[in-house]
Amino acid sequence: PSVTVVLPGREAARRLLAADETLYLQGLAPKRLMRDVDHLAFASTRRPLARVWASRSGVYSPLHFDAQDSHLVQVVGRKHIVLWPPDALPHLRPFPA
Repeated sequence: PSVTVVLPGREAARRLLAADETLYLQGLAPKRLMRDVDHLAFASTRRPLARVWASRSGVYSPLHFDAQDSHLVQVVGRKHIVLWPPDALPHLRPFPA
């Protein structure tokens, strides 16, 4: 199961890079980063809040669904993603993220 822990930036970075833990970090995207996002693409007059997720190689997320729309930007490396059609939902039994 997932565990949420609030950490200072340096400790979070140290644990993210440590080989003895499998974890990811998440937090609200900085406002200066979101200035570059075309908020009109989100059909909103307000700038959207966005979350940033970071992990090291080999970290995976089990089958789940997100309650809101998501946009993936892969900065470094590769990511394998499996998308299922909506009519498969009753057979998958995912948990909400």
